[in-house]
Amino acid sequence: MATRVFDECRLEPRHQPSFADFFLLFGGKLLGKNGWIKLHALIPRDELDDDYAYQFCKGLGAPAKPFQIALGAHIIKALLGLTDEELVEQIKETPYFQFFIALKASQGSAPFDPSMMVYFCKRLPEEVINDCN
Repeated sequence: MATRVFDECRLEPRHQPSFADFFLLFGGKLLGKNGWIKLHALIPRDELDDDYAYQFCKGLGAPAKPFQIALGAHIIKALLGLTDEELVEQIKETPYFQFFIALKASQGSAPFDPSMMVYFCKRLPEEVINDCN
């Protein structure tokens, strides 16, 4: 049975700056009234993260992408009706999406490969999605 201690799980840390401190490659600041920032604030990510993190144990495989990336990507894809490839391209090009999936700063590269969406969907239990809704 897996030990449920966050430090022993194979997940990356989940700390994210506020939208006001989010680093943008070309300068400027994100606007707090943007819909993606508002939606980000409504999701109880820390509570939902526990259900996700429970699946991973120390020493088994490579560290998983953080829950916030998996859930955020799933939400963006569903709301916009994107393919996995379109999703990754949109995240790569849109700082608001990068903030929404809890990246620490804007980046000009894809945060994950489109093929990772298959794993994200498998690892997001239905009750997590229902809790989020």
